[in-house]
Amino acid sequence: RAAFSEFLTRHPQSALEPNVRYWIGESDYIQGDMTQAAKSFGEVSTRYAGHHKAADSLYKLGMVQEKLGDTAAARAAYESLIKDYPSSELTGNAKRKLEQLPR
Repeated sequence: RAAFSEFLTRHPQSALEPNVRYWIGESDYIQGDMTQAAKSFGEVSTRYAGHHKAADSLYKLGMVQEKLGDTAAARAAYESLIKDYPSSELTGNAKRKLEQLPR
């Protein structure tokens, strides 16, 4: 996480910013900081709409929200991925996740 943050500091106008911010979220997720991971993935999905990491971030955001026990937020993230990125390779996974979520 520290290396990714340092990269953003050193290269504030980099075209890699969406990717780097996604990996910051992954780092948060792996370290078990679900609140920060949700923030990171949420930022990528809204700030970089249309970028392929936005779709990936929505999927991971759904997973994080599930871990946090917020089924409604998880459902919203998966539904956004399906609606906004229908050709994403994660769309099928999101559909399966939605089927498994309690109503």
